[in-house]
This record gives sequence, C-alpha cells and structure tokens, in this order.
Amino acid sequence: MPALRISYHYLPFHLKKCFQLCALFLEDYEFDGLELINMWKALGIIDLSGQNTSIEQVGLQYLNTLVNTGIFSKVNKETYSYYVVHDLFHELAQCISSYDCMRIDCSNIRYESAQSSICHISFIAQDSTTYSEGSEFYENIRKETDKLKQTLDIGNLRTLLFIGKYTASFDKIFQDIFSKLIHLRYLKIQLPFGSVTSLPDTITRFYDLEFFDLKGWDGDSSLPRGMSRLVNLRHLLSHKELHCKIPGVGKMKFLQELRKFQVRKHDIGFELRELEELKELGGSLSICNLENVKTKGDAARAKLMLKDKLDKLKLVWDSQRNRKPTLEADVLESLRPHPNLRELCIKDHGGSTYPTWLRADSSIKMLKSLHLHGVSWTTLPPFGHMSHLMELKLEKISSMHQFGGTEFGHITDRSFQKLAVLKLTDMPQLEKWVGEDTQRLFHQLRKLAITNCPKLTELSFSVCTGSSPQDSNTTWFPNLRELVIEACPQLSLPPLPHTSTIDHVSVQTTEGSFSYHRKDLVIDAYNRALAFHNMHKLEELYACKISLLSLTGLQKLTSLRKLDIRYCGSVLCDANLGGVIALPVKSLMIYDSAITGKELSNLLKCCSDLTYLEVFDCPNITRLCRTHDLEREDEVEEGLLSFPSHLSISLLKLEICNCKKLFLHPEDGGIGHLTSLQSLQIQGCDELLSWWSMEEAIGFIAFFSLKVLLIDTCPGIQSLPKEGLPTSLEQLEVYNCSKELKEHCKKLKVEKLKLY
Repeated sequence: MPALRISYHYLPFHLKKCFQLCALFLEDYEFDGLELINMWKALGIIDLSGQNTSIEQVGLQYLNTLVNTGIFSKVNKETYSYYVVHDLFHELAQCISSYDCMRIDCSNIRYESAQSSICHISFIAQDSTTYSEGSEFYENIRKETDKLKQTLDIGNLRTLLFIGKYTASFDKIFQDIFSKLIHLRYLKIQLPFGSVTSLPDTITRFYDLEFFDLKGWDGDSSLPRGMSRLVNLRHLLSHKELHCKIPGVGKMKFLQELRKFQVRKHDIGFELRELEELKELGGSLSICNLENVKTKGDAARAKLMLKDKLDKLKLVWDSQRNRKPTLEADVLESLRPHPNLRELCIKDHGGSTYPTWLRADSSIKMLKSLHLHGVSWTTLPPFGHMSHLMELKLEKISSMHQFGGTEFGHITDRSFQKLAVLKLTDMPQLEKWVGEDTQRLFHQLRKLAITNCPKLTELSFSVCTGSSPQDSNTTWFPNLRELVIEACPQLSLPPLPHTSTIDHVSVQTTEGSFSYHRKDLVIDAYNRALAFHNMHKLEELYACKISLLSLTGLQKLTSLRKLDIRYCGSVLCDANLGGVIALPVKSLMIYDSAITGKELSNLLKCCSDLTYLEVFDCPNITRLCRTHDLEREDEVEEGLLSFPSHLSISLLKLEICNCKKLFLHPEDGGIGHLTSLQSLQIQGCDELLSWWSMEEAIGFIAFFSLKVLLIDTCPGIQSLPKEGLPTSLEQLEVYNCSKELKEHCKKLKVEKLKLY
C-alpha cells in the first residue's frame, strides 16, 4: 500500500479527484469509459483551460493517463471494452476518499464513522437481497439512514448513485432523506427488468442536476411531473421512450441529448416549438408524429438549422394517418437541418416532392447517410451530388421504377466516390438499375443489399456471365465485399460471387438459397451456376437439396477441406472423371442422398488426403469392395462402393450409418485394407457386419491402428469376429445390439467398454 500511495501522490490534482470517485463502486466494477468521463464532467473535474479540444477528448486523455499509470486496466472484448480498477488501488481509493466519498452496502450498513464532509454517496443493492418494506434489511436501512441524515449535511451532496436494485422500498427512503439535494450534480439509478417501480417525484427539485444516468432503468417508463424544472440538466442517459415523455422540455436549454421527441396534438408542452431553445442538442434526434404539426410556421419554430451539434436526424410521419400532401411538403421544407448533419432519415412523408434543401445546390452536402422510407415523392433527390454520402437506404418507395438516370443528377467525378453501403428494400415497382459505368461511379461500394423487389429484372452486373476466370477480371463494383439479394424472383444474376475479392454473398430465391462467407459456402436447393473459380479461400462446402455438383467445378476450390452433401439426388454430373481430378478435401460427409456406390467411389478417387468419411442413409450404396478387386470399370454395378488404395494411408475415421442394404462379404475385403483407420462407427447396418459370425471371417484384426469401435442398432450381429478384435483397440461402445454380442464383449480386455 505505501508504494501505491507514492503513485497516487505524484498524480496531478485533477486525476486524484478522478481516482477518488472509484471508491463509490464495488471492486471489479466494469466501468464504461464514457460513464467515467461523464461523471468527471458533471462534477467539474475536467479542466479545459488552454485546451483546443472537446471536453470528451480531454476526459479520454485523463482516462488514458490512469491506464498508463496502472491504476486502471482496459479490457478489450470482441464488440466492446471496459475499465477495471486494480484491487489494491480500489482499497487505496477507499482510504484516501473517506472524507469525500461513501459507499453503502445495503446488506451490511453501518455509518458510525461517517464524515460530515461527505459529498458523494453510492448505495449498492445486491440482487439477491430482499428490501421489501418490513423486512430486516429494510428496517436496518431505514434506521441507519436516519443516522446518516443527522450526521451529514445532505444538501451538500454532489453525487448520488443507486447501483443494483432500486426498489419501491428505496423510493420511500429516497423521498424522505434525499428530497432537497439542491446542489446535486450527478445522479445514477438502476432498476432490473420487470419492476414496476416509478422514479421518485423529488428528482424534479434537484435544480443543479447536470447528469442523470438511467441507462440501467427498466422500471415504469413514465417520468415525474415537472421534469422540465431541471433547467441545468445537460445529459439524460436513458432509452428514447423516456426522452419523449418530458412536457415542456424546451425549458431545459442546456440539454445535450434528446433522442426522441413526439409531437402531440392535444397535450400541452409537446409542440415542435419546444425544440426552439434547445441549441445544445447533439447526437441523434428522432421527431415522430409530424402529422400533428398544424402549420409550416410551427415547424419552422423548431429551428433545426441552428442546431449545429446534431449528427443524426430522423423525421417520421404516422403511416396510418390521412395524408395532407401540401401541408406535409411545407412542414418538411421548414425542417431544414444544419449543414453539419451527418445522417438523415425521412419516413412516410406524404408530400409529392423532396424538400429544396435536398437539391443539388443545397447546403446539406455533408450527409454521410441518407435513409428514405415510404416517401410519396414522384422524383427523388440527385444522390450523385451528395459527394460525402457513404450510405444510401431506399425503402418502400412505390414511385421508383429504376435506380439511376435522373435520380443520380448531373454526374461528376465526385459522384458516389465515397458510397460504401447501398440498400434497396421493399421496392414494389423497381424494375432495373440504369447505367453501366459502375466501376467509375461506385468504386468504393462495399455492401449492396437488395430485398423484396418483385419486378426487378437486372442489375448493372447482371450481364456479366462470370463463368470463366477471364470474366472474373471484370471490375463490377471492384471493392464490393458483401452482396445480399433476397426475394427478387425476376432478377437475372451471373454466376456468383462475380469477383474473387468479395467476402460475403447471400442469395435467397423462391427455389432456394446460398450463403458464401469467404471460407464457407452453404447451398440450399439453389441450382443456378456458381463461380467456384472466385472462391479460392473456401474451406467448407455444405450442399443441401441440389441436383448437380460438378467435380470439374469442385476442382477450382483449391482450399476446400470439408465437403458436406445432404438430401441430394445423384449429384455428380461428371463422376466418370474420378481419379483424373484432385480435390484437397480432408473431411467428406454424405447424408440422406441418392448417390450411388459407383458415384461415391469416383469421388473418393479424387480425395487422396481424406481423413474422415461419413456415409449416412444412402440406400443406393449396397456393397463394399476394394478398388484393386475390380476387373473392369464399365462392368461395375451402380451400388458397389470401393475404397481406393490411397485411403489405406490417409483415412483415420469412418462412420457408416443407416445404410440398411449395404453388404460386405468377407471375400470382398471391403475395408480390411484401411490399416490407418483409428475410429470406426457402424450404426443401423445389420448386413454390413453380418459376416462376423461366419467361419471364414478374416481380416478385421488387420486394423492394427484402430482405437475406437462403436456399433449401434445392429441387432443381427450375434458375435465378434472369430479372429478377435485388434490389440490396439482402446474403446468399444455397443448400443442397442443383441445380448449375445454384449456377452462376447464383456470378455474383452478393453480400457473403455460401454454396453447399452
């Protein structure tokens, strides 16, 4: 601890204050970085003097310094990161902050040593503890908080946290003790999901409150009446449904986030003019029920054009209303945002045309994302003039018959040069994509998603055949990484993926689908041509309900390691090429398919490195034999499965299941030459092992590498082979077989024996 005190001693004063506040939280508490910065900001700890940057950036510098000194540890997860205070530093924080901070564990409360100078308090309520009125814990809390009220000057509190489980019992204590926190700056209240507890009414008296954290609040979604009295509130962190329930929110002039505002026709305090004085609004704002705006003058009073800190804006009309095209056009025209706006969504607007501020000569040229949903415009704005646009979403626009042409406007060298994401969804009249110069216009496009466009017949790359490596050099969307096409029954497509640089392709049609993710491909009843020559990194192929699978095509999958074929017919269209073509497949699975023994034999000839083979429910495979036992290839019966000689070296695991007609005669050899086999599983194949009971049965002991043998649902097998089992066997499992076989097995000396 002395060494830690030295580290603390050399911290600047402002970082000491930041560190002390950690005492309010439990050990190993996972801090969100923004949570810490907001607390420091609300308490005036962050010093901006001499800084030419935002308060958030300075706060991040503080946090990084505390990480570099070893006080905080940053933990990075796949989708998020958090900060943790080292245990010893947490103890130090409690020691040095005892005059300022108090953490109260509600399951074990004692305040006899509380300092009168305390100005930061946290209540930690564990989920497993019962705090209902009348309980021992509740009475203890009530008794001790009365002492707290006598000891401390409650009115001087700057920070109050309720972490864990804020219940109705706490609400009564809150109303009694914390009713006059006129200097409170930071308030955090958590409530687990499913509770009906309401927020305390006394909150509306905290006139100096700057930061109210309700991210963990899942209780009653209503707010206390008079929330607009919190005129100094800068941050209200909560789900957006709480944001839209503050009548008279316009009085809260310093508010920096209002995620949702709902215009109401009959409720006072929910008119658009409430937004007029909220000049500090930043982040995202969604304005809903704009059909309730009476005049364009009312809309203009929102003064969105003056809100330069706003990044995202969503303007929404009720889709079920009676539309008033002229009024709605005027209202949208009056809602012109500031030029700094980065993301805009307009939903279900009933006017006949887009607003002038979306025209080519408008100042709204910094848009990075534009989403138009269900608008009634006869023409669309000139997207080609939005030179900073990175994402464009068009959805449910019935007037749109083509993408391109007039919608692009006058094309320049800057048109669409930053567009990375394009989504066309639920476009009932869209027929085609006009324009062929996709290489120049959409050079940076990385994701293209087209969903439910029933009349769409062609895209700009539909004419690309893509059937040869030469065609793959065609630069249609040269940087495209993701292509999604769903429910477009008339759309003509080239073999996909049409370029080797693409990472993800998903296509769903009425007949079937396929999904390609760079290293794996799933084909489900999709029988259109695929561009295997563009799948150089594909490692796993799952083919389900397909009619044809070409060995020549599979040969182009130079990285293929796993091939899984399910519910298919006689899939190999060029099975006679077996042995001529080489596949790098190591794992092969055939499930419930009409593939014949002859076809599978030819496929196995191509897989010289195969280590795992599973054959499940394939009725057209009827007999096993070794390849060199065959005399003439053209005389081989269709049901005969032969294992090529190279499998004796490579194959390690073999599973044959539910092939009820499959027969192995001891004279055929069959699998006896698979000397490298380590695991053998036979299930539901009575005929396959019926030769065990024959006097002439030989060869099974030749599996000198076999370690695991599993026999399941083979009641016809009465005994083990006369020559016995391989001495290498370590594990034998027998399920649902005859009593005679189990009795034979009990006599064996096997390390792991399971009989069921």
